Amino acid sequence: MYDNWADFIDIMDERLPLGFIPIGDDPSGNVICLGTKDPYYDRIYFWDHEHDQKNLMI
Repeated sequence: MYDNWADFIDIMDERLPLGFIPIGDDPSGNVICLGTKDPYYDRIYFWDHEHDQKNLMI
C-alpha cells in the first residue's frame, strides 16, 4: 500500500491522535502504534482505522 516507510509515517501522522507514532500495520489498514507522550508513553497500541479516535492497548 505504501511505497516506503517515510510515506507511511507522513500519511499516518495526519490521521493518528497526537502522541502516537506508527510502527506497523495489518492487511486491513489498521495501525500498530507506539505511544510517545504521557499518558500513552512507552506502550503499544492498535489503532482501528474505522474508529479513528479509539485506540486499544495490546
